[in-house]
Amino acid sequence: MREISRCEICGSDTLNPVFEGRDMFSPLDSYPVMECAACRTRQTALQPEPEDLDLIYPPSYYGTNNRKFHRAIDSFLRFVCRGRCQHVARFFKAPGAILDVGCGSGLFLEYFRRQGWNVTGLELSENAAGKARLHIGDDAVRVGDFDRIELPESSFDAVVFWHVFEHLPRPRQCLDKVNKILKPGGMLVIAVPDSDSAQARMGRNKWFHLDVPRHVFHYSEKTLLNLLGMHGFQVTDVSHHSLEYNPFGLLQTMFNWCFPENEVYNLLRNRSAKLDSQGTLPSPGECRFFLRNFRFSLELISFLSLFPAAFVASFVLELCRQGGCITVCARNGPISPG
Repeated sequence: MREISRCEICGSDTLNPVFEGRDMFSPLDSYPVMECAACRTRQTALQPEPEDLDLIYPPSYYGTNNRKFHRAIDSFLRFVCRGRCQHVARFFKAPGAILDVGCGSGLFLEYFRRQGWNVTGLELSENAAGKARLHIGDDAVRVGDFDRIELPESSFDAVVFWHVFEHLPRPRQCLDKVNKILKPGGMLVIAVPDSDSAQARMGRNKWFHLDVPRHVFHYSEKTLLNLLGMHGFQVTDVSHHSLEYNPFGLLQTMFNWCFPENEVYNLLRNRSAKLDSQGTLPSPGECRFFLRNFRFSLELISFLSLFPAAFVASFVLELCRQGGCITVCARNGPISPG
């Protein structure tokens, strides 16, 4: 891991400590989060080098064949993915070429391919790329680091970082490359957790979307828009709505103050994608086994009972521009009418 000594965004050497966050996949490891005194961007003080990636993205991060969750959760995610696709597609009059960096399951690109788009997905490893290839084909998914992989200049109408941009240790270098591979007037779409949201301020180091050390930067709307402006992008739309992330993130953050962190999230994950956060599990027949299962049941029932209230609260917060996540759409050149 590399310890930063200056802000990676503006170059300031004054970084103030905010708190220490714990790794949900390795809870004995904690990572300081710092805030730049000049540009106010928060960043994880220990940032991964290429040789650290296998450690911080273990096989359980993706799950077998990139299946993180149980089938019912996957069905819900497919539903909300369609809304995400429509949100992006409305900015274009006709199909073009789209790159999805960190394409995950490939559902996003599958929708665009059916609409006549030329689609390309990028994933960090062969394991991560497996499920996307099932949806959009082997040739459409490339494996590698966005910073290093060869991509033709002026070849994409849209480049998407859907909850990926906060993982990138060199965001300025990344945006320089996006400017090169986008066609003039092309669209950049970035969705990230909002570090200045109500749930982030409430949760602090227990915020569900903190996810250190994988999230190396923790953007607010202001710091992200400032960064895009530094690279000549013109913002056309900012949304605080996320059915996929906001209600669950709000309620899990609240539960993190009362129960072991992210335990409900872990219960919903597929068997091959469980967090390594529970230590040695008790055997059936032990008293601890029954007590543990009783706590799980109580926690899950409480969570499901409170979820409708969290849904309403998230909707109200989104109206106040305080949703837990933000989606920014920006163009890299003059904005054409319509």
